[in-house]
Amino acid sequence: MRIITLVIYVLIGLFIAWFASNNFGRVSMWLPGGYEANWPLAVYMIAALLLGALPLSLMHSISRWRWERRIRKLEAELAARETPAMSREAGPRLETATPPLSPQ
Repeated sequence: MRIITLVIYVLIGLFIAWFASNNFGRVSMWLPGGYEANWPLAVYMIAALLLGALPLSLMHSISRWRWERRIRKLEAELAARETPAMSREAGPRLETATPPLSPQ
């Protein structure tokens, strides 16, 4: 699964590099307060991509943290419920009944 993720990241990186090289013309953008930013279009696009990915990355990190915490809690609860007689090391204990004494 990690190789697929790596391939996707490499493809995205190649696409961004191709886009930046083909769109290197400067673009003016008016900012609040009367300021003007005159940067290449690729800079604006990469900034928009990163700003868009930030909330999703934060949501993913928080979700993963919650799941890991829940798993740890459930594993601790399961370990607390396990008694020595039921543990894998001890195995089940069976008591055998003694046969009744026969008269002689």
